[in-house]
Amino acid sequence: MTNCSNNLFLRQRAIVVSIYLDYLLAVLSCVNSMSITKLLVLMFLSKSIESHGSELLNGRYSKHLIERATCAVSGNYESFLYELQYSVETIEIAAEGGLIAIEGALACLTGEGRAQDCKVKNPFIPKLICEVASLDDKYVLSEMIRNV
Repeated sequence: MTNCSNNLFLRQRAIVVSIYLDYLLAVLSCVNSMSITKLLVLMFLSKSIESHGSELLNGRYSKHLIERATCAVSGNYESFLYELQYSVETIEIAAEGGLIAIEGALACLTGEGRAQDCKVKNPFIPKLICEVASLDDKYVLSEMIRNV
């Protein structure tokens, strides 16, 4: 019985990591490279916005996107902390699998990662990714913690 429950646990974990992998590759497909800190925040925000759907966040917005996004998912701090483990594990697996390259504190999408052709569905998210890419890591993380 223990072997069966271990097997089920491993399958569930594989499914969860594959979902996070899609978000990781979709975020990196919008930019050339990004710090791991920003990547962790954007994976959570992208997943939360697409999973829970927010009519407040669509492609019309062009200012203060990080504040809009973090406010839209506010109250999910425990969820953010819980999901960090999966995001970190996904980054490690993607790097080991050659989908991304880690250079210091930056993650870059490789040719193999680009070939996966992962895209975000909500038109707000690519704009958010571009804004966050230009911001300081400390600011992004503090904004996330303050609002979520």
